[in-house]
Amino acid sequence: MQTEAPPSAALAHGIASRLRTTLDRNRTDGLKPDSARQAAAAANLSPNTVANVLNGAVWPDIDTIARLERILGTSLWGSEHLTANEKG
Repeated sequence: MQTEAPPSAALAHGIASRLRTTLDRNRTDGLKPDSARQAAAAANLSPNTVANVLNGAVWPDIDTIARLERILGTSLWGSEHLTANEKG
């Protein structure tokens, strides 16, 4: 019997995907931060924390998300956790 993953799992995956996309876009556009290490330093986070978020090894807490959003100038939070009815 297979159980459905909790909504937070989809959200964590989406956050990692948006973080990766933002760092890749920064690299392409010549902007900083363009790596997990640079993002971690700018956000005053451990490089391991950011790498673990990117690799799906941990689910980021609200403080980590907020710090990364601030230094990247973009939203990492998504709507993967909402049902179709909740999305409108």
